[in-house]
Amino acid sequence: MAADVDERANRQVEELLKALKPSELASLMTGLKTYGRIMGLHVGDPASVRIRPHRIGDASYVTFLHGTLYSQEYGLDATFEVEVGRGITEFVDQFDPQWDGFWVAEAAGHVVGGIAIVHRREELAQLRWFILHPTYRGLGLGRELMICAVDFCKDKQYKKVFLWTFDELHAAIHLYRSFGFKRVKTRSHLRWGRNLTEERYELDLQGVARSLAS
Repeated sequence: MAADVDERANRQVEELLKALKPSELASLMTGLKTYGRIMGLHVGDPASVRIRPHRIGDASYVTFLHGTLYSQEYGLDATFEVEVGRGITEFVDQFDPQWDGFWVAEAAGHVVGGIAIVHRREELAQLRWFILHPTYRGLGLGRELMICAVDFCKDKQYKKVFLWTFDELHAAIHLYRSFGFKRVKTRSHLRWGRNLTEERYELDLQGVARSLAS
């Protein structure tokens, strides 16, 4: 029902925007950015955000984003943040740049997103901790983070990369599918304080060229 409401709202806004002149659109964007700055949202354009390899301290920010956003948006409890924090800490402690990758999106000195590739065995990698603050969604940054991760896997000659998600993350799943990921397994259980249906997606990289967008 929420998705239907969002879709109707999007269509209404789209129809309103179609009637505006380019000069009016520019004024509207300026106004929205001013509103964002006043409300502390740091609204900007893609050029104001840079994607870079991780450095000391970034893992804590990515953990914070997971804990706060998944609690607010999906009602997950504190055990989710604990699990993410434990996993990222172990990953950074054992990080091997030959096989592992970890990138963050940074805006105005703040980490607003991240993604990681974790080596599992010689030809297999796992995509983990993909997240983006809602203020910076819809700017193409999620796709840029995905390009970093998938192209890294291709460069390292991984044959397959997999990820786990749950079925309510519609936008993320749509993005995964656009890169060629296919769902191969589902499991429903009580986890992180909720009944969830988790899904495993896999991407076969054999014979796939590096992304031109990168």
